[in-house]
Amino acid sequence: MKRPSASLPPRLRQTRGAVATRLERFRPRTPRGYALAAAGSLAMIAVLAIGSFAAAFAAVTFYEEYGFRPEADAREWAAHEPAYAGQGSCRSCHAAETGRQLTSQHRTISCESCHGPLAAHASDRAIAQLPLEAPSAGMCARCHAATTGRPVGFPQVDLSTHYRSGECRACHDAHSTAVVRPPVVVHPQVKLPACTVCHKPEGLKELPTGHEEADDAICLGCHAAGADGLHGASR
Repeated sequence: MKRPSASLPPRLRQTRGAVATRLERFRPRTPRGYALAAAGSLAMIAVLAIGSFAAAFAAVTFYEEYGFRPEADAREWAAHEPAYAGQGSCRSCHAAETGRQLTSQHRTISCESCHGPLAAHASDRAIAQLPLEAPSAGMCARCHAATTGRPVGFPQVDLSTHYRSGECRACHDAHSTAVVRPPVVVHPQVKLPACTVCHKPEGLKELPTGHEEADDAICLGCHAAGADGLHGASR
């Protein structure tokens, strides 16, 4: 009767023999060798057992902290103090502002989306007397900074050229979204130098707060001339 290895192809038999030869080198041959092999096996089993225990403990701890805990989660959420007052609380005191908002493009935006949590403001009479913090230009930019991927019809501005260093509220009413046009240029500009030659600290008229020196095209983008078109004449 043929041995199983005798029916294998020559190359496979050669490979199998080489593997058996290498394994033979590691087989213990003395009592001390058997003892070391047994100790190594026990050490490996101990490491695997400790690792399995640590992994199980970590999994249980993680599950208890972040897993599905319907009763504990409900109690924790119920213990939190409300931070937001709700749109109805704003309307009860700020009827003028909310009235303008309800007829504007911002009608779907909550007051607290821009002003922040107002539960304390609405519940504490002393705090309610303090003026609300007005939204900054950075707050407006979260929605209106020109960004790839936003709908084409959504109002977007390039912050590098659109009234740089200024506050949006200087020209825009956030509640009604109406634009307050800046003062127009009423003097002729024929043969006059750049705007910033006269409009600077040491010039004829200082730049308003929040303005910075810029090219005429940027200045006239906001301060366009009136119907007479005086600033349109070439120098």
